[in-house]
Amino acid sequence: MSPADLRQLYRRWMLELWNGDLAVPGATAPAGTPVAFGGIDLLRARDGQFAEYWVSSDGLQLMVQLGALGPGA
Repeated sequence: MSPADLRQLYRRWMLELWNGDLAVPGATAPAGTPVAFGGIDLLRARDGQFAEYWVSSDGLQLMVQLGALGPGA
């Protein structure tokens, strides 16, 4: 798989999975509230498919911004 193929595969992953339409049960923030949080996705591709996926992100900070957790969480 070429680097260009891997870039296209990753772009598809990001657009199809993380399209910005995330419903969070219990969130009190109004729909459309902008949020920001950091993280990293590590993907290993083999034979044109993702073979492994690791993620590390600050989901706690995201939930606080959405009002799904109190500020002391």
